[in-house]
Amino acid sequence: MKKIILILFLPLLIFAQDSHYWNIFSGNLSSLLGASSIAGIDDFSTAFYNPGYLGKVSPNFSLNGNIFSFQENKAYNAAGANNNTYSSSFGILPNMTAGPIPFQLDKKGRLGYVIFQKSYASNDYSFIKQEFRDLIPSFEINNHTIYEGDEFYSGEFELNKDLTEYWAGISWGRYENGFGFGISFFAAIRNQQNFFQLNSLAADLQNDVAVTTNLRYKLDMFDVRLLAKVGTVYENEDLSLGLTFTTPSVHFYSDASLGGYISSTGLYYRDDEGNLHGPHDFVATNTEKNLSTNYRSPFSIGFAFIKKINEFEFGFGAEYFASISLNTVISPKDAEFVITNPSGEELPVNGKLAVITTYQEASPVFNYGFFIERKITNQLDAYFNFRTDFSASKKHGEEFVYVNNDMWNFYHLTLGAIYKTRKISVGIAAQYSLSRDKNIPSLTNLNSNGINSDDFFLINNDNTEMNLVYNRLLISVGITYFLEPLF
Repeated sequence: MKKIILILFLPLLIFAQDSHYWNIFSGNLSSLLGASSIAGIDDFSTAFYNPGYLGKVSPNFSLNGNIFSFQENKAYNAAGANNNTYSSSFGILPNMTAGPIPFQLDKKGRLGYVIFQKSYASNDYSFIKQEFRDLIPSFEINNHTIYEGDEFYSGEFELNKDLTEYWAGISWGRYENGFGFGISFFAAIRNQQNFFQLNSLAADLQNDVAVTTNLRYKLDMFDVRLLAKVGTVYENEDLSLGLTFTTPSVHFYSDASLGGYISSTGLYYRDDEGNLHGPHDFVATNTEKNLSTNYRSPFSIGFAFIKKINEFEFGFGAEYFASISLNTVISPKDAEFVITNPSGEELPVNGKLAVITTYQEASPVFNYGFFIERKITNQLDAYFNFRTDFSASKKHGEEFVYVNNDMWNFYHLTLGAIYKTRKISVGIAAQYSLSRDKNIPSLTNLNSNGINSDDFFLINNDNTEMNLVYNRLLISVGITYFLEPLF
């Protein structure tokens, strides 16, 4: 049982930023303020960061350009001891569009909208391990010895993950005498594909016989959920304070497919008394479409302040994200693999153990950050900010398959500037992100391992750990147009 569950758990240790809540700060000014954006921003992106400031925002239209992203992942021992992986990618991500809605609920209130990309990941990994080792016990068939001496071993895996999540929201805010209050309603639209494939082979090249094990897991998920954010602000001439509350999400619509495949063929082993058993052929498969999903995001509470001192501004912000209890994200309707066992011998596994139900669980997270702004001229301001981006993933055992399990922490550093005239504001930011986490569970273990008693899969069951070196550079450009109100 342990081995079946372990094999199914392997695919979900996938590089991404899916367990991180502060991975991207979209928007012209917010990308430079970072965590302090919770204190309120003087453009319509505040509809996301703190809708309590919306009532003070002048009627303008924010048309933010693209985010140019380059990232690289180096994972030492990712596929077992001394088996290292490397991946790099370049992408162009849409930033944020926000603006006013030309309709008033009351004279002192304001409506706005915001559309932006909240999460993004695109990762592709593969590794091949080949060598000669004595893995299969030798035996005689019809007075002919096979698997004598070293066998040719080949182990390989391929791992892909693509994720995009957009948030679209409508916001209302009211501001009067230094105090503001507002609320935003969001639809979070998530599209995610996870794919993992592992193949192992041990061949007697002299006699043209081989033992094989193959594993494949595939998840394709479209999920829409709803949530709301409430914000309040207070400000005077040189101080701004902000407080926000974000509700947990609720399910709205979904459509998904989920599939898995495990096979092991031609396997022989000797028991503890030296008796030979085999050959064993085992196939388990299940693929289902039109499934419902239930992905969740947690309750959170955020706080920030911005203080002006002469030509400088300083700010600090923090946000606490609550835990998510063990939750079934997607489950096949039949919940079991279809088992084929042509060898006829009783196997120590069954279909009820080989499930592909996929779960979600998250630990509480507390992120924080600060920024410094220096006025260069009346039209040009320079910025620096730092923020944490801690993982919400738990260190799990081998019981379940998880939709996200990225257990490394990120740190983000940003430099940039904003040039502002009466009709337009142009901002540019360069963000460097890094992670240097150690002792993370490896993606898999492709190092060859001899067949032991009751082994039915040619996969190494030894647990290993990897060290991660992650670097990412984001360049973002944003433009805000200040337009006269139409109404």
